[in-house]
Amino acid sequence: MGFVAGIGAAIGGAASAVGGVVSAVSPYLAFAGTAMSAFGQYSAGQAAQQQAAINNQIAMQNAKLAEQQAARKEQQGYDKARAFQQWAEEFKATQRVGFNRGGVLMMGSVPTVLEETAAELEADRMKILEEGFLAAAYRLSEAANLRLQGSAYLQQGAAAARGAALGALGTILTGLPTLPGVSELLSAPRSSSFLDYGSRAGGAPRLTSSQKESLATTVRF
Repeated sequence: MGFVAGIGAAIGGAASAVGGVVSAVSPYLAFAGTAMSAFGQYSAGQAAQQQAAINNQIAMQNAKLAEQQAARKEQQGYDKARAFQQWAEEFKATQRVGFNRGGVLMMGSVPTVLEETAAELEADRMKILEEGFLAAAYRLSEAANLRLQGSAYLQQGAAAARGAALGALGTILTGLPTLPGVSELLSAPRSSSFLDYGSRAGGAPRLTSSQKESLATTVRF
């Protein structure tokens, strides 16, 4: 019976020791979980900022493509207007030759017809140019909107990273009091604990000038 009781006492002591170790370690394990949660928050913010940077690059690239398309549309308008003007000059020359061959005198209503034809052709040429300008302006407007969108992506990413970092810091600060001794340290008044804190920290306390003068006065008296 004494032998069995001894084994039981040994097992009980071992269990008590293990329980003590678990009890001592559990606050640190809990804080490790808090730290991991904070790191997850921070990482999520960094990932959001990186994705925002990628979105910005895509928007900037699309803006460049839109600007290139605008330049092409404008050039196409010039080319079409130039080709039309060449055709219009040939048409007016043919019209004038036709009047001459018909024996029509360049007087009366004939000059008016030629002038009206020239005005209509010029209006058509200007319309072709206008269409090219409008197409180019639309592409340039699209490029400007894309650049603004890219800037907004960067701002949103920076805000997400900043918010995540602050959230992670708040998580860490919330978990700190769970560590042994931290809660007492944070709640202790500075005026009465700075000497004790210095001794606990393993170094001499740092005195301010007023504290040094007060200490010197006390020693003299």
